Amino acid sequence: MINMAELSQQYADLLQNVKAQPSKFFWQSPPEDSMKAIEKYISGSQIHLVEPPDQVAKKLYNDIAGYSVLTDPLHDVWVRRIQVLSWDKISIQFINGEKHQIDGFPSPALAQSVIRKIIQDFGAGAAGAGPGFSGKLKNGLRLTVFFPPAVPSEIGVRCNIRKEIQRDYTEETYSANDFASKLELSCLDTLLRYGISLLIVGKPGAGKTTFMRYLLSELSGEGMDVVTIDDKQEINVGTLLSPSDSVLTDHLLQYASGLEPDVIGCNIDDSPVWKASLQGNAIIAASPAFDPGEALYQMSSGGIPLDRLARAFPVIVFLRIFRDGKFRIAGIFEHVLGGQKQPELKTIWEFRIKEKTGEKLIGVHQQVNDLSENIFSRMRFSGLSPVEEQKIRKDYEDAERCSNRPAGSGSAAPRDQKERSDL
Repeated sequence: MINMAELSQQYADLLQNVKAQPSKFFWQSPPEDSMKAIEKYISGSQIHLVEPPDQVAKKLYNDIAGYSVLTDPLHDVWVRRIQVLSWDKISIQFINGEKHQIDGFPSPALAQSVIRKIIQDFGAGAAGAGPGFSGKLKNGLRLTVFFPPAVPSEIGVRCNIRKEIQRDYTEETYSANDFASKLELSCLDTLLRYGISLLIVGKPGAGKTTFMRYLLSELSGEGMDVVTIDDKQEINVGTLLSPSDSVLTDHLLQYASGLEPDVIGCNIDDSPVWKASLQGNAIIAASPAFDPGEALYQMSSGGIPLDRLARAFPVIVFLRIFRDGKFRIAGIFEHVLGGQKQPELKTIWEFRIKEKTGEKLIGVHQQVNDLSENIFSRMRFSGLSPVEEQKIRKDYEDAERCSNRPAGSGSAAPRDQKERSDL
């Protein structure tokens, strides 16, 4: 029977021996050369390990010169999130929502050392010296971590690393991953093309920035003039404007309006972007919030009347991470003026769960209401042709025929709805 404690000790001793001989394994050389040198050393020694020498060599190299068990997930473009629940328990989540457990760190000390190395190497420097850190790093990494004494010493470290998606999404990849239907995506593209501003709402990590980049890229690819205001430089579509000490965000919005682009994308928190929309610009912006109602409440808390917000962002797109780990458009809502000119949210599209098997959710993106005549009127003013309008209305009719719900039913005020237990 294999004694795991003995094997762990053998690996720990091997790690110390290799670490103590930096010149022998030439850490500044290409990783492949270093790993070959380590493999040769292991093969010539009397050490007996379960894994093949080449795998052990790679593991040793990553523990010393890389980021230990996080090396591969950090460089894998398909990995969306890394959760270090404790030094010996790590979960990774892929872009398609799938989650997997991977091997933990060899020790709590190495776990702490690796996370601090990530903070330092990716741009935060000495900021990672305390018991906690939260911030944006280079290469699209967002990291939050707690070390002892902020967490119990037996846990070692608690960390969440979220990676900006490096690959561009397309209509096909979004629809294939159940993020949205092609009809939904086509509807949002048409709205922006004809001057209707969109507000994208969702919790942090729900995919707002990636989806904004997709929509703006589609419009730019169609030959439209796109200007992006982005202090994080995560979108970089069309003409990119970035705030500075001398140029504030509200000034950038004025300058962007002066360029007279077809669409302005704004990826800046707490910006006065609603003003630019009311001035006649087609705007796409994001708001971190639990649901659309909360996003509007936060925006109105600065004294902005709700009816003006409704005019500024007549359509709201709600993104959500569901319990199966998948990112989806949970709903698309239109801002309509109800009684006493108080805005209400009417559901246009929604994701409906049809079946739940374990953690797997099977559902459909359904259109449950048509856009209002006010929206169509505004789009006609911006050049929507009768043929294009008929196509949008036909798409709705086709979607409605596939639904089990009568046409015209369904309105929503998401802020008042309780979270469903199966989501």
